[in-house]
Formats: sequence, structure tokens, C-alpha cells
Amino acid sequence: MPDALAPRPTGVTQGALLRSLELGGIRLTETVHAPNAALARHAHAHPAVTFVVAGAFTETFGRYELTCEPLAILVKPPDADHTNRYGPCGARSFIIEVLPGVGETGRAPGFTAGGPRLAPAALVPRVLRFYAAFNRAPLDTLLPEAEELVARLDSTPGPLLRAGDAARPAAWLHHAIEHLRATCDQAHSLTRLAECAGVHPVYFARVFRRWTGMSVGEYLRRCRVDRAVSALAKNEAGAAALAQRLGFSDQSHFTRAFRRETGTTPAAFRRSTTALPRQMSAARDAPVGRFRTY
Repeated sequence: MPDALAPRPTGVTQGALLRSLELGGIRLTETVHAPNAALARHAHAHPAVTFVVAGAFTETFGRYELTCEPLAILVKPPDADHTNRYGPCGARSFIIEVLPGVGETGRAPGFTAGGPRLAPAALVPRVLRFYAAFNRAPLDTLLPEAEELVARLDSTPGPLLRAGDAARPAAWLHHAIEHLRATCDQAHSLTRLAECAGVHPVYFARVFRRWTGMSVGEYLRRCRVDRAVSALAKNEAGAAALAQRLGFSDQSHFTRAFRRETGTTPAAFRRSTTALPRQMSAARDAPVGRFRTY
């Protein structure tokens, strides 16, 4: 295992390095950044996933900004120039870097394509479980879990619009997506959506899948589960109330959909977030005088 404090040629991010492990082409790092810190424009050599354990920050990519709050999953290809601004509590982050030649085929993961993006909240329970394993599990069990998580990110479609994409969808599709996001708790008809967009339903469905990687029904379910993840993490409501609020037929239907998207149940996910307030305190109170460029 490499020295956790050894300088690493992965860019110019500055932060207090808490722990770092390199396992079979995947590097795992946990960092704390100071309150109100600002980092000049820089890029990283390898594709990376940043999971915000506590605190918040904003990364700016040219004209685009991505604000990352607790439980956000930022997926970033290599060489994406950006600046960072951290919030008043700073931030505690768990970073998964994919080094060259990862996997049996040696190919780079699919999430290196396109621009930086926030992964669906439905992946939060899986990342949170892996972060817990990073802190507790024997090292020999981490590599297969890391590879499985990277593969999951690789196979999960990103959002409709990603910063840096050269192409843009037609205005009707963009408006339809925004409408679905805002009203995912309601029932929707493909025929009605296509009518409002002014296109044929078959064409609507084909273009929608090309841009999102999902059918309309799958997209609505993902949006509902994303909302549920956020609500459960904030302890806003129980499973029965969320099922009714988000348009599921009953609590059992909600639990099945949640498990299908996240790999866990609503109750288990809620329990897994109970440590987050302690992590938030740790991010705020951690010593930040010792910084290292890596």
C-alpha cells in the first residue's frame, strides 16, 4: 500500500489528505477542504467520481456550474478545466479515481466521455455503502466492490444535458424533460407528451431514449427515486408518506422501485445516513493547516 501522504500526480487540487489507497488501478482518497476556500483553474489527469460526504462546493467549467451538496456524486472526465469554491463549512469528499488500464479489457470507463455531470441520486446508497466499506472493511474486499461501483457508474445513463457537450437536444425535448423532472410525481402519457411537443409519439420515444438512455417510464421512476433519496436523507418523511407523495401506488410498490434503482430499501438507506451529521461536524472542525497538492 502506498504512503497515504505521498504526492500524487493527479492534478492540482489542494486539501487536507485524510486517507488514500490504490487498489488494482482504482485510487480511493478522502479529503477535507477549508471553509470558503477557492481553487484556481486546474484539471485532473484521470477520470474521477467525487462523493460529497459533508459540506458543499461549486465547480465551474467555463460557462457551466455544478453545485455539489451533501450526497452529491460528481462524475468528471480527465482534463476538464475547472475552478472550485467551497462553502462556509468547507467540504469532506470521497474520491474514486480510475487509473489507466483499469478492467480486464484495459479500456477506459464510459463515464470518461462527455462533460462533467452529477450522477443520479439513485446511486447514492451504493456509493454510501462503499464509502462505509472504505472506512471499515478489510482491504482485500475493497477492490471487487470498487470495480463493481465503477461498472455501475459506467452503465448508468447520465442526465439529458452535460456541460461540454457539443450537441444540444431540440427545444421541444428539453422542455419535455424539464416538465417531467418537475412533475415526476404525477402520471404521464407518452401520447400527451408527444402532442404537447408537436411530434409523433414513436419519434418522441426514440429521441427521448437516445438522449437519456431510458424510456419515459424508466426516467420517471428514476426521478421519483432521486427525490426519495433526498427526502430520506433529510428525514423529511417516512416510506408510506413518500410513496403517496411521489405517486407510487402503495408503499410496497415504492420499496420495490427504490430497491431496484438503489440496491437497498428505504429503511436501510435512512439508517445509513445517520452518521452524516457527525461527518458534517468533522468536516467543519477538521484541521486545515496541513495541505498537500496532489
